[in-house]
Amino acid sequence: FAALLGVVYALQWFGQGHPPLLLVILAGAVMVIDSFALTATSIFRGWQNLWFESVVIVLNKVFILSLGAILLYFWPSSLIAALAILIGSAISFLLLFYFIKWRLHLSWRLGLNKAIVIELKRLALPFALANIFAAVYAYSDSVLLSILQGNQAVGLYSVAAKTMNAFQFIPSAFMAAVFPAMSNYYRSAPQKL
Repeated sequence: FAALLGVVYALQWFGQGHPPLLLVILAGAVMVIDSFALTATSIFRGWQNLWFESVVIVLNKVFILSLGAILLYFWPSSLIAALAILIGSAISFLLLFYFIKWRLHLSWRLGLNKAIVIELKRLALPFALANIFAAVYAYSDSVLLSILQGNQAVGLYSVAAKTMNAFQFIPSAFMAAVFPAMSNYYRSAPQKL
């Protein structure tokens, strides 16, 4: 939520020539929903069960492609495309939490243990800092290019960058499958680790 507010504030600061505020809010809502969905996928990864995550990802992509194509055929606009992605993300989120409730029988009620929260914050801080700096490093080029050359230059640059980074899902999938197993082996079978 803080990142979404930061993006909306930055949009107001940069002024004209940038995406409409509603488009940014829709994209930010997708970002927030996807962050909660990532929490759900992390639970399944911790249980070393990637089946549910895989099913939800495939359904998400098929749904977004189908709904997006239909909606864009009748009402072609960037807002409609963002709306299709938002609906797909919301459905993925609901499916993942349904699977958590059904498969793991977890309660929907929040229960916070102060000692555990403090310990998790302490353990998560290095990862949070690493991700913040990685995100700044990954996106600062587009922001600077937008300021210096405008949105058209960013569009051309982004197409080339996305093409180059298209196959990052392969190491990500490998990492999602191997890291929880390594963590489990660290405790249960160090010789296998």
